[in-house]
Amino acid sequence: MKRTARKNEILDTAITLFGKFGYKKTSLSDIADAAGVTPAALYRYADGKEDLYRAAAGRGLLRWQGAAFGAVETLTDPIERFTALALASFRYLARDDDFSAMLKSDPTIFPLFSGDRFETVNDASKEMIKSILADGVSQGLFRPLDLERITHLFFSIYKMFIVGSYIETDRFSDDELFSESLDVLVRGLLTETGRRRYETKSDSILYEEKEE
Repeated sequence: MKRTARKNEILDTAITLFGKFGYKKTSLSDIADAAGVTPAALYRYADGKEDLYRAAAGRGLLRWQGAAFGAVETLTDPIERFTALALASFRYLARDDDFSAMLKSDPTIFPLFSGDRFETVNDASKEMIKSILADGVSQGLFRPLDLERITHLFFSIYKMFIVGSYIETDRFSDDELFSESLDVLVRGLLTETGRRRYETKSDSILYEEKEE
């Protein structure tokens, strides 16, 4: 456990430096100095700079995913879980300046189209979406749809928002635009029973005060 915690501290430091200076301008010595270890000690956790970079990017994605999953762990209503997951996922990068900067410097970490180097992490996110949708269908709240295809569609739309809002721009998109778009998507999922439930709480779900 201690080794894992120390590795995560080093990777968090690497994320900060890679985000600030980019891959080429960040050396292992820079990371070692900032982490308070010797350059040789880094080789206990990575085979070299490229390996450390990949590990840092993976760590950043898992921090992001963990925050999103954590936002729904106490919720039981599929509608609330779906919207909470989407909102937490979208809003996360506005709080994690270091990883957001790393993504800007290297968009291939979270590509809009093909060439996903971290497919395992993103597949876990898609599985979470699919499980929520399946739960909603079983409860009669969501229409019976092809879960694989609709999950792929939703994740693709989500990636489009992330790339457009945080990676290919210096200014974040209006949070309200994402909320309004999410509202349209959710309404397209709902059965009549689901719609009645959603109408009673949509404003509180979608437009609640954002976490600072």
